[in-house]
Amino acid sequence: YDITNETKNIICGISASGPTKRWPINNYITLFENLNSKFNCRFFLAGGPSDENLIKKVMDSSIGKKCMSFSAMTIAQTMPIISACNYCISNDTGFAHLANGLGCKTLILFIDSPPTAYGLYNKNISILVPEGETIETTTHDTLGTISLEKVLNKAFELIN
Repeated sequence: YDITNETKNIICGISASGPTKRWPINNYITLFENLNSKFNCRFFLAGGPSDENLIKKVMDSSIGKKCMSFSAMTIAQTMPIISACNYCISNDTGFAHLANGLGCKTLILFIDSPPTAYGLYNKNISILVPEGETIETTTHDTLGTISLEKVLNKAFELIN
């Protein structure tokens, strides 16, 4: 799977249980391009068969050659890959929590789910919430976004 110590191997939870929980896919592509220009990365796209449009967009982009999709794999098949990686950047999704449980330093984007309920259980989780919100005010009714700059800065901090 091209996992080596010469690359930063990053699990990327680009999907989520609904569209309001997803950070825009074009932002993920730009994030991956920026991270790769600094660190030489390999990105593992966590998502299932219903996420093919998101995955295809990434795979067809300029960063696609540095990516591998989990969409045709079972969770059991992904677990050894995830455990071989050191980092996870993800929407609030099961893959983020799985990656964290397998030892990855994890950045979770809580766009419309409460981090107080789902993200404060491990010191290796970094949390970002929408602009103008706090960890305490972000709920299932939050409608907002997180800037690319904010995610990029936090990702650089996570990987350094």
